[in-house]
Amino acid sequence: LYLSGISSKSQSWTVRWGNQADQQCQFAFSTPDSEPTTSVLQGTAQCH
Repeated sequence: LYLSGISSKSQSWTVRWGNQADQQCQFAFSTPDSEPTTSVLQGTAQCH
């Protein structure tokens, strides 16, 4: 998943690839508090 222009505050996201309950994933993600040293950040999120 590639996200662009997101806020540095923690946000909840839902990714859907169908209409069924088992075809979606919810996760929370936030960028680091410190100034990033690269223009692309990589992270890992646990789906719920």
